[in-house]
Amino acid sequence: MSEVGKETTRFSANVSRYGREEPLPQRVDVRAGPLTAVLEGGDLRYVTVGDDPVVLRLYAAVRDRNWNTIEPRYLSYEVAHDDNGFTVTFEAEHVGGDVDFVWTGSITGTPDGVITATMDGVARKDFQRNRIGWCVLHPMAVAGEAASTETPDGTVEGVFPVLIAPHQPFFDMQSIAHRTPGGGDVVIRFEGDLWEMEDQRNWTDASFKTYCTPLRDPYPVEVKAGTKIRQTVTIQVLGADSSLLVGKGLRGEAGGGSRLSEGPPSPAAAHRQGFPHAGRPGGEAYRVPTITIGGQPAMPLPPIGLGVASHGQPLIQEEVAALRRLRLAHLRVTLELTRPEWEERLDDAA
Repeated sequence: MSEVGKETTRFSANVSRYGREEPLPQRVDVRAGPLTAVLEGGDLRYVTVGDDPVVLRLYAAVRDRNWNTIEPRYLSYEVAHDDNGFTVTFEAEHVGGDVDFVWTGSITGTPDGVITATMDGVARKDFQRNRIGWCVLHPMAVAGEAASTETPDGTVEGVFPVLIAPHQPFFDMQSIAHRTPGGGDVVIRFEGDLWEMEDQRNWTDASFKTYCTPLRDPYPVEVKAGTKIRQTVTIQVLGADSSLLVGKGLRGEAGGGSRLSEGPPSPAAAHRQGFPHAGRPGGEAYRVPTITIGGQPAMPLPPIGLGVASHGQPLIQEEVAALRRLRLAHLRVTLELTRPEWEERLDDAA
């Protein structure tokens, strides 16, 4: 519910929970040998082996010249899965602003614990883009782990940063290999571009993101009609401790065989794995942990203020009274002195 002046606007349940009217994509639990994951549309989420986190999310991003995300519309979509593997194939188009891009995609998981994602796309008209390609989100559980990357110039050794890194920890990746907390080796290979990594904690997201194209290259990039984009990302876990599979829905059942996991990790397991958002927004089945702040302040608050509302409309008395109760220290107004209305804006703010 939102109050504007004295009018009240009521949002639907979907808008209140998810920020949009469209329902969330259906989730499908899938398995690739020892790996379990959750398929959600064209995204693969929460890839684990037992309690061992592997990948938080694998997805394709299309970003326009202003970094707006152009969401996919699926023209076709098929899923097949069993106790040993899965395959999802689809055709998706991204149309918005001047962007018009269509691609055929697939994500496949095989019994030997290999997940492969492909993109085969084409631009249907000229446009500018900042990014088109597969992205991988690595869980925070890998912070402090050593990693080895293959680049066009050879092998580069490094470490997932423990403290927030302001710059990319890895560049020009064709592959990255690192250990998991449970003793397995994760190898992720990239084809079709060069990938680099950023620390998402800079934007309050608990992950490391590997993406293409490197940001040092000039952007936006001109994409001509007919331009083809083909990419492949392969995820493989080697040498994982099979005892990790116990208790995670991967043990053999009576009569042989095995079964899929029951769903996303529990909140406690999700936190342990570096998957803090395993539950859906709204928390019908999996609730996000609650943080409670004690009553005794640890330190005095700094002076807090607000900026002038961007809509330019005068505040009603009820709004003024509510703001006064906050006992704000200042009000910020930005003035463009080359514009004729700057004096009026200053008077309104005063």
